[in-house]
Amino acid sequence: MSIVRVFTASSFASIANATRLVNDLGEVRTMWKAALNARRGSTARRALDVLI
Repeated sequence: MSIVRVFTASSFASIANATRLVNDLGEVRTMWKAALNARRGSTARRALDVLI
């Protein structure tokens, strides 16, 4: 197997993994946002965006 094919395959695998990670983090943020009992605009809500 040539280095170009290995590099190409690993690049596509990385893209797939990154896409899954972004989707998973979006789901986690949605769950945390629903569970958070802070006022809208509070520091806790702003921190949620920083933490994720």
